[in-house]
Amino acid sequence: MMGQRSKWPQGFFFLFIAFLLCFSSALFFPSLIKAETPALEKYAKTSEPITINADTLEYDKDKDTYIAKGHVEIIQGKVRVTADEVTVDNKTGDAFASGNVVIIDGEDKLSCESFNLNMNTKVGVIHNGSMFIKKGNHHIEGNEIEKLSEDKYKIDKGSLTTCDAKIPDWRFRGSDIKVTPNEYLTAWNVFFYIKDIPVLYLPYIGLPIKTKRQTGFLIPRIGYSTKEGFKFKEAFFWAIADNMDATIYTDYRSEKGLGTALEFRYVLSPYSRGNLYTNYVNEWLTGREKWEGKYLIEHAFTERLNAKANINYVSDKSYYKDYSETTYERIQRSTDSNVWITQNWPSSSLYLWAQYTKDLTKVNDETVQRLPELGYKIVENRLYELPLFYSLNSTAANFERDAGITGQRIDINPKLKAEVNIFRLFVFSPRGELRETLYSRSKDTEESTHRFLYSVGAGLSTKINRIFNTEGLGTIDRIRHSIEPEADYEYIPDVNQSQLPQFDAVDNIPKKNAVYYAITNRFSARYTTGAEIKKLEFLMLKLSQSYDINEEIRYYDLSTPKRPFSDIRAELNIKSEQMINLFIDTKYNPYTGYITQANSDLRFQIGRFWYLTAGDRYTKDPRIEFLTGGMGFSFPFGIDISGSLWYDLYLGRLREQSYTLKYARQCWSAGMVFNHRHNIENDIEKDVYQFLFTVELRGIGAVKLH
Repeated sequence: MMGQRSKWPQGFFFLFIAFLLCFSSALFFPSLIKAETPALEKYAKTSEPITINADTLEYDKDKDTYIAKGHVEIIQGKVRVTADEVTVDNKTGDAFASGNVVIIDGEDKLSCESFNLNMNTKVGVIHNGSMFIKKGNHHIEGNEIEKLSEDKYKIDKGSLTTCDAKIPDWRFRGSDIKVTPNEYLTAWNVFFYIKDIPVLYLPYIGLPIKTKRQTGFLIPRIGYSTKEGFKFKEAFFWAIADNMDATIYTDYRSEKGLGTALEFRYVLSPYSRGNLYTNYVNEWLTGREKWEGKYLIEHAFTERLNAKANINYVSDKSYYKDYSETTYERIQRSTDSNVWITQNWPSSSLYLWAQYTKDLTKVNDETVQRLPELGYKIVENRLYELPLFYSLNSTAANFERDAGITGQRIDINPKLKAEVNIFRLFVFSPRGELRETLYSRSKDTEESTHRFLYSVGAGLSTKINRIFNTEGLGTIDRIRHSIEPEADYEYIPDVNQSQLPQFDAVDNIPKKNAVYYAITNRFSARYTTGAEIKKLEFLMLKLSQSYDINEEIRYYDLSTPKRPFSDIRAELNIKSEQMINLFIDTKYNPYTGYITQANSDLRFQIGRFWYLTAGDRYTKDPRIEFLTGGMGFSFPFGIDISGSLWYDLYLGRLREQSYTLKYARQCWSAGMVFNHRHNIENDIEKDVYQFLFTVELRGIGAVKLH
């Protein structure tokens, strides 16, 4: 049959073609490139028709054999098979395709000289084949790729790379390569090539090729530090079950000691999960032992009853300075460990809370521990249909510490608030609250004591809006400007609290007779991105201050000038969807003319090619003053350069700096990181240097030396 198009609704040849289509997809080794392996029944059970084109299509009745010759083309859905000749033996189930065999499945492609398989045993062989798998960009070549069984493959001699070039920048070549989908790839006599030059020999490799989590050793980290000496860190990952796993670490530092860590993770439900991490270090040079525990556990017993634990504990107050790689941990002054059990209702909640605090700056004996606190809260609720709202905070707490006053406290704090709309222009919000606090003992005696407080106040606010039509201004068609002035008054009487034990801020509530006032300007834009309409508040400016009436009417210590006005606080936030983000928070003393506090953060970015970050932290008392900055460039020819620094203005020196250089090609990248920290420990200054070198092969992984 010359140039005939045939559609076969049944018959053994049709079954072979269906098997060929699914078998070809399986031979792409999807597990190796972390893609899903389709089941063989995917095509056999499909309702899509199979279309066959060939110059001739013959059936040998005596041999019970089908033969298709000349420009053979088989199409089903997104799968297309072409060959010079296809033969099927109906008796044995053997099938053979030869001559420029090409199988295309979506964006994946298989090319070979010949292809034969047995439909009964599901075993087949590709001769002189090459494969391209789009997901992961893997190129695989083999002189003989054999399907040993349903889920095992063998390549006599083959290679693997993710480079597109005819002569790839790198590749692995080996023999006796065996692949078990979703399990492992093993190979003997493996050479790693750069271009066509072998640079590394490995007698044997075994790689996990599972799409899911896989038990096995992770990539080790080897390096050297001026502070810690030679370093070697290895990790073993254990995939215990689908919902839990663990990682075991060993961390050797020649100038420190040996560390061992265990991290365990589990998920029982969307609302019940845990992450438990423990690290133990044996410092053999000093004879000291240190350990750290970080445990985060969330568990929902019912829809409304849940528990949470967030434990952060270190055995030694210098632990973070010695071993942490984050600036935040190295400078923090304490750690908190908290455990909560909470029962929620629609408008109230009951909780049990325990908190343990470890001071990292001094001996922990005088640190107050909350062990435990029982609390009941009523959230703000409307009283019938009246414009009145009530709420309640009440707690019963036990406070412990090794040295100092301990005791129990009950605190009851009901609140009442009204909201009155005046002429639909202003919102007037008067409020009042009572506070009764009972103590099991006083500051100086074992006798119980109490304190009663009340406070009253009122707020007045409004909001003025104007919308500007900006059609023709690019994609922005509307800008809204809002002005939000507000004022608030609060009065708390002067109550003697000198005999109360001091556990936390509740025990010393200062008198207050002050007016707070502020004005906020907001600018927001409405714009279109494609067919989507978006809104963005691109500018916010807020000015605020308070006026202390008690200071103004002060009649004692008149030699000290009265200063009823507080610092003026200015907050500015400017942001765009991608290019710029700026936040400034500043306080200004109107009497001294000095800025008492200033914090700022800026990030400016142009696409993915360039970014700049800058930050400032300043406090006059206690004196804190440092700058942070960073910059990064991405060049079109694959080079990325970035750097960051932390400069201490108060001490007049650079405390930390880091620089990164990365060169990326289509299938690999190499990077170098330099880090310098200037540590001050026990009034002794010491510079710590660290180098990190990384090489990453696309689709394979990264090797890190530091």
